Amino acid sequence: MNNPHFKVVVFTPTKALFKHLGKSLTDQHLEFFYAPNISEVEQLINRVKPNLLIIHVDEESEKYLSTLQIMQTLSPVQDLWFLLLLGENLSFEKVRVELPPKRIFLQKDSNDFKEIVHNLLTIRNIEQNLSDEVNKNRFEEDINNVLRIVYQERDINRVFERLVNYLPKSIRMDYCCIFTLDKQMRHLEHFSQFIPPTHPKITGSVHSFEQIVEDWMREGVPFFRDQDEDPPAFDKLRKWGWPVTQVFFLPIHLRERNFGAILVGNSKKSPLNEQEIRLLNEVAQFISTRILDKTLAGAETQDLSSFSDQLITNHFDEGNIFQHTCKRLNEIANASSTIFWQYNKGFGFLFPKYYHFAEKDKTSGPPEKNMIFLTREHFLSQMIEKGEVRSIENVALESKLGPATIAIFQKLSYQHILVLPLKVHNEITGALIVNKSQENERFSILEIHKTEEVVRRTQNVLEDAQEVKEAQFKLKQLSRIFELGNEIKLDLSLHNKLSRIAMSVRKTLGWNDIAILLEDELGKRLRVSNLVGFKENFDLDLDFSRPIGVKKFYNFLKQCSELSSAYFYNSQVIAAANNGAEASPHTATEWQKNDLLILPLETRNKILGYMIVHDPVDRLKPTVEKISPLEFYANQAAVAVENSVLFDKLRASEERYRSLAETMSLGLVTCNQRGEIMYANPAFRKLIGVPESQVLSKKLADFFAEKSHAGLHRVLEKLAAAEKDETTRLENLEFELVSRPGEIIPVSLFGFPLYERRERAGFFLVLNDLRVIKNLERMKADFNSMIVHDLRSPMNVIQGFIELIRSRVVGEINPEQEELLDIAKENVKKVLALVDNFLVASKLEVGKFTIEPKQNNINQLIEQQVDSHRVLVKSKNLQIHMDLDRNLPPLCFDSLRIEQVLNNLFSNAIKFTPENGSIFIKSGWLERMGESEDKHFACISVQDTGAGIPNEQLERIFEKYEQVDANQGFNVRGTGLGLSICKEIVNLHNGEIWAESQPDIGSKFSFTLPVEPEYEKLEE
Repeated sequence: MNNPHFKVVVFTPTKALFKHLGKSLTDQHLEFFYAPNISEVEQLINRVKPNLLIIHVDEESEKYLSTLQIMQTLSPVQDLWFLLLLGENLSFEKVRVELPPKRIFLQKDSNDFKEIVHNLLTIRNIEQNLSDEVNKNRFEEDINNVLRIVYQERDINRVFERLVNYLPKSIRMDYCCIFTLDKQMRHLEHFSQFIPPTHPKITGSVHSFEQIVEDWMREGVPFFRDQDEDPPAFDKLRKWGWPVTQVFFLPIHLRERNFGAILVGNSKKSPLNEQEIRLLNEVAQFISTRILDKTLAGAETQDLSSFSDQLITNHFDEGNIFQHTCKRLNEIANASSTIFWQYNKGFGFLFPKYYHFAEKDKTSGPPEKNMIFLTREHFLSQMIEKGEVRSIENVALESKLGPATIAIFQKLSYQHILVLPLKVHNEITGALIVNKSQENERFSILEIHKTEEVVRRTQNVLEDAQEVKEAQFKLKQLSRIFELGNEIKLDLSLHNKLSRIAMSVRKTLGWNDIAILLEDELGKRLRVSNLVGFKENFDLDLDFSRPIGVKKFYNFLKQCSELSSAYFYNSQVIAAANNGAEASPHTATEWQKNDLLILPLETRNKILGYMIVHDPVDRLKPTVEKISPLEFYANQAAVAVENSVLFDKLRASEERYRSLAETMSLGLVTCNQRGEIMYANPAFRKLIGVPESQVLSKKLADFFAEKSHAGLHRVLEKLAAAEKDETTRLENLEFELVSRPGEIIPVSLFGFPLYERRERAGFFLVLNDLRVIKNLERMKADFNSMIVHDLRSPMNVIQGFIELIRSRVVGEINPEQEELLDIAKENVKKVLALVDNFLVASKLEVGKFTIEPKQNNINQLIEQQVDSHRVLVKSKNLQIHMDLDRNLPPLCFDSLRIEQVLNNLFSNAIKFTPENGSIFIKSGWLERMGESEDKHFACISVQDTGAGIPNEQLERIFEKYEQVDANQGFNVRGTGLGLSICKEIVNLHNGEIWAESQPDIGSKFSFTLPVEPEYEKLEE
């Protein structure tokens, strides 16, 4: 915090710096004074007592010496800083040597005042920090001295006397007194004051002082007050002997009750600063603690301990605890009566529940069932709400109490009362009111303290008892919930399950009305599934006798307030909001006729319906604690609904599954982990020609041909080894069944693991009879062979005749005729290639296609293929670029089939390359990483400069009958078998084939052949 009294004296040749500082630092809480010449500096400093002197040091010898003399004279001044502005020719070292070392800043004088302002503020901050540190140390020293005084002296009067003589040394004051009142809070018990030595020490009587502070003590709050604010009080002070114009009054509290005060007065207005007020507060606290220790030194603390022990060891119930407490409070306070007024939270009133009367007052009899409504009695309500212990003297004259309350208290002969609010776990339970019916009797500080202690111990016992009671109640609820869980069986209908839950909510939790609403299958309406109670009519737009639209119900929920996971429709708050008013805070705790509590029936983040409860037995609006057990029942209902739905779905699914299995044309077999058949559908039994009784519990392998046993065993092992979360399925595996007549039946098998209760229980197989398919394949193969033979024979004849004419056996031909014969020959070759492709494709389909690998030279084969396509290349004016690796060793391959691959790739490249394009043919080494060692391959590639292949079609071009759409512009159609045959041939050689392409740039087809021959495969 900036010091508002930081003063600066400026001596410079001109006023420019002085004016600049005054303008630029107006908000910095600084005061500036200007000395016109060096001779007036010392006089101004003695008068103003500044914190900083800014002085110009001239290099002219006489002026320099005068400045040094002034500095020497002022250096002893305490807390004065110097900021020296040196002339241009003066050095820092010279000046520093001739001046005292402390509190001096040196800088060159300049017309730029920014550095001066910066240094000024720096000095001010340093001074402030030093001042704060000094004040802190001084405050700590004062606290230690006060503590020493308070606890070293045995006599309280001696403590007060020493304190009033010490405090003026640390606090700016003229007058000071410290006093406490007696037990009746009427007269001074301890009193000591400080009067300045310059003033007469004659003061008025003690009674006069009591009259002065009587009203201030009743108010019980600290204050600063000037004589203009309360002239009569200051006149009384002046007559009493305190001629002051300003006072500070600080009550001394004990257990939130003021029983004394510190009064400080000043003849002139000089308000105390923050640190001085803090010191006085500490003094008041020390006095309060010291007096409390002294007062309780002889108190019967052992009695209070035995009181709480008695409550605990005797296992009193709530009634006995309050009865015992009322009696003990009556004895401690020597009172006429003590009554526990219990708070009814639902209706917001107090009523007398337990009581104790002294022997002399027992003729009064038990109190009537009077009720104090806290909604009307605001004074008492605020006191109980805050937990404020308060004694009220002359109840009949207390203006803050309502007339109805005063009338009730007068019936009970209340004269002076002590109100002790009681809260259990921060919940208002009520109030204990102790009464002294005699006019001259008052509650002392000790009595108040001891009654507070009794109530505190009672509160602890009640809290422990309530925790035990709540724990027992929750155990009972949980027990009932577990019992309910055992009662709800799967064979019960959903309506019966929910009826048991609703009745349990009514009996266990005390809700009279329960409704359970469930969503229909479409999720558009809510229908009442179960209804308990709800006989009274609501003023709400909800009719449980008919379906409720989901949207309408959601709009209703928007009006509700969320409470934990529930929705509370607070009818009183909503009605008040609609009318532009506010609900009463006390009646807000009482359950209203149109209030509703709604709990969603939710499971797996899906709402299945709602449980609506109404009319609680205790007539209190719900709390989070009250909703918690309801949530258990709502969860039970949600689980019951979900299980019922799942059970119905499961039953329907089983029926569908069984119907499907029984009627499907494919064979279906279910086996356990040991491979024993647990179920076989009619289609399977018909397939093998065996009745059901002879199939069940038999080994599955018994119905398969012997040569299929090994493969079947591997399938079953794979299904058994599948990970729990892994989706394992085996498809299109061919095996052979043996029917009862002994017929071998080819079947394709589909296998899946079987799980029950999330544990692997076995597997099931689907078997498809392949006899019809196999017959069709044989017929197809025979037909293809016949077609191929019938086509190949005439084409071979045509090819032979063309070759005879070309070889001029039948006569000479001219060049034009020779060229036409070449074209005819190439087209015959195309037809023969197509025929061959059909033959290969049919053999592949029936698994009869084989290769005969031998050592051959791949480069030589490539060159032969290029030569055989010279005519087609020439006709389109294509450029052939060959890059063959001559270091490739002989490879082991079927030259006829690899020639077929090369022929197909060359033909495609020629067909799909436009005129004047180029074809690139390359062979070389390719090395690939293997599991144990690197593998070496020969890689052959054919690249064209055609239209290319779209990326989305690259993966399909090696499938049968696939054609590339982008190549339709070449008006060339094929069978779509060439590339699929190439792939099968390369795969049989343990190689790979793939394609790369860029649209409008061209395509590149590559395949690999192993460099080292695989002799094991050759032997097989």
